[in-house]
Amino acid sequence: MVVLARALALQPRLLVLDEPTASLSTTEAQRLFELIDTLRAQGVCILYISHRLSDLQRIADRAIVLRDGRVSGEFAAPLDLAAAVRAMLGSELAAVAHQRSESGREVLKVRGCRLDAHSERFDLSLHEGEVVAMIGLLGAGKSEIAELFYGLRKPLAGSLELDGQPWAPQSPRQAIAGGVFIACPPL
Repeated sequence: MVVLARALALQPRLLVLDEPTASLSTTEAQRLFELIDTLRAQGVCILYISHRLSDLQRIADRAIVLRDGRVSGEFAAPLDLAAAVRAMLGSELAAVAHQRSESGREVLKVRGCRLDAHSERFDLSLHEGEVVAMIGLLGAGKSEIAELFYGLRKPLAGSLELDGQPWAPQSPRQAIAGGVFIACPPL
């Protein structure tokens, strides 16, 4: 929660929360969800990375499912958790629909991005005041995608835009100066 408080003091435009409830009690998690609701109302774009599907049901406007380094499903609220699990596990992928919920102006745009030589290209758009959940099994690429926005990783291919401008932060310091902050649980 201290890392999150520091992020909020910087008034981020994009806030990446990577497994934020991993070390929180139920009461603390509820406080976090209330804070997320407040930030959403203020127009902050939030990318919420988690493996806890119950969290996503509570806060996400949209969920993006990753499997083996690629987007295998996208769902708008109310989230169809059964379909999200199928997309995560790889069964019945033909039945997975890509549903988009557009709210507010586009804050982050990713086009034709590849994380490494083994991943497929993907596109992603995050909007002002939107909470987008990114879910997937361990090793699916969730945290690696978040690292792109924060200057910790460079894409092999593709482009990123923040508020309509090219976005390629060289360091976390540059990302923070641009209004992007990532909050991860302590190791």
